[in-house]
Amino acid sequence: MTSLTDNLKIELMYKNWTIARKTKTGYTIKCKKGLWRVDAPSKRKAESEAMHYFAQYYADGEYSNKLPTNQHPLLVGLERD
Repeated sequence: MTSLTDNLKIELMYKNWTIARKTKTGYTIKCKKGLWRVDAPSKRKAESEAMHYFAQYYADGEYSNKLPTNQHPLLVGLERD
């Protein structure tokens, strides 16, 4: 079971490692590392699928303590357990 702090950390990491764009046909979310991309007809569906991919790669250790250059200030000092 993950704690509220762990969930917040994962959500902030997700927001820092992804790029979301509205498209003519729906919504696209992609990983800044180029590991995955999601195209969906709605923002809700795209976010659901993207978080699923992010969580899998995060669990596998693909997202280390190193953040993209535009890191979120709330993540400073947080480390992956």
